[in-house]
Amino acid sequence: MGTPAHIWLDNVEKIIAHNGLLKRLDYAKNDTVKLWFKEKRSGFMSPDRKTEHLTLGQVALIRFFNQEPVTRQNHNAIARQYGHTSGEKLFQKYTYYTGNANRKGAEGSLAKLKNKIVLFESILAYIVDSQLPRITTEIVALKALYQV
Repeated sequence: MGTPAHIWLDNVEKIIAHNGLLKRLDYAKNDTVKLWFKEKRSGFMSPDRKTEHLTLGQVALIRFFNQEPVTRQNHNAIARQYGHTSGEKLFQKYTYYTGNANRKGAEGSLAKLKNKIVLFESILAYIVDSQLPRITTEIVALKALYQV
């Protein structure tokens, strides 16, 4: 049936105290437990999961600029490859960004436009060299809209 919760938590507290993570008055016990689990979990994560987590919007843009289509046949597999569960949302974002107006156009507010610029800049490292001039041109155009 397993260890009762209160005994399990007592053991966790002992492990935390033993490892020097529990500094009186520095952290609440809950924060210390969270810190301890975060440190332990990072040691057990696979190398793929340690990489930066990409949003569906980033994945859609990367696939668009690298000319790797997202289709109804492959959207679920691609979403799982990046740690997401909804291939349908990925497909919707990909089809949204295939439209020139959606990708290059001004947004409803300056904050949204700035977020779009940040999104585009965040994927530069994932774009193949042959496509870098294309995305760079689009970023420059978005920045010009932001300055107006």
